[in-house]
Order: sequence, then C-alpha cells, then structure tokens
Amino acid sequence: MTNDTKIPQWIWAKLPDEKQWKASDAAKASGLKGKALTDWAKAKYQTALAQKLERLTVNLNPSLKLTVGYEDGELSLLANGTPAFDSLFEDDAELIAVQWKYVIRSTNITPSVTAEKLLGEWLKLRTTDNDSLRKQIIALDKKLDELQVGIEVKEREMNAVVYELYGLTREEVLQVERG
Repeated sequence: MTNDTKIPQWIWAKLPDEKQWKASDAAKASGLKGKALTDWAKAKYQTALAQKLERLTVNLNPSLKLTVGYEDGELSLLANGTPAFDSLFEDDAELIAVQWKYVIRSTNITPSVTAEKLLGEWLKLRTTDNDSLRKQIIALDKKLDELQVGIEVKEREMNAVVYELYGLTREEVLQVERG
C-alpha cells in the first residue's frame, strides 16, 4: 500500500486555500503585498479551517458517536448523526470508508483529542492497485462490523440479566444507561 494523504480541501471543497485567498477580491481590496499578503492569506485560511472544525469540536466528548457512511461511491462522516463535513464522491470510497472506521475504532475521545487531530487522521489515507488486497481489507472490515454488532447484542442481553438480577425498575435502568 502507498500513502495517499489528502488536504482539508478534499473534505471541504469550498474551503479556499492560501493561494485562493491571495488571489481573492478581498486580498486585492486590502492593498497588501508580499509577506503581509501571505500572512493575511494564511490567517484567513486558518480562520476558515477553524470554523469548519468547530462543527466537530462542539461534539468532542467520550460519548461522541462517529459513523462512516458509504453508498454508491459517496462517503459521509456523521458526528452524533450530524454531518461532520461535506459528502465526498470517490472511486476508492469503500477503501477510504474502511480506513475511517479504523480511525474511529482505534481512537478514544479524551480531552487531548482535538478535531484537528482527528482531521489529520482522516486525511492520512493509504491506497493500493492490488485489487485482491483491497477486497481482503474490505472483507475483514465487514467481519469486524459483524463482530461489533454481535458484541453489542450480547452486551444488551447481559445488561438485561443484571438489571433483572438486581430488580431495577425501568427508571433505574434508564439512569444507569445514561451514566
């Protein structure tokens, strides 16, 4: 597999990069030149990127549920059911979805995890021309999904037995499950 690292504009197509800011009407109106224009463009880009990351930042807590959607070449990432960024259309969308799900499975949301760090992980992609390898990776991911569903079913069954064992009322069960 080879690296196929992306940039934030891959996720947010309408996010202008520094070069686009420098060529914008706002840059022309500012009258800035040289290093001052470059610094201004960098600041504009960073501000625009921070605004995009804010949508994810407000949800960053241990109860955050991130889900990857993939259908007919369209990728999406939801944070607690809300789109974290624009849907993407990619030829290799299924392999990218597998990689994003890996990031989700292997990342514990703690105070040290930032939206910027998560974005960096989602942009660090790998690709391969080996169709057999691609199919194996996707098949393993599907098995992981099936195992996860099975674990969740067994966990709910165990919880029900424990709740019954302790004679918890419906209200007490709700309180326990809310944490």
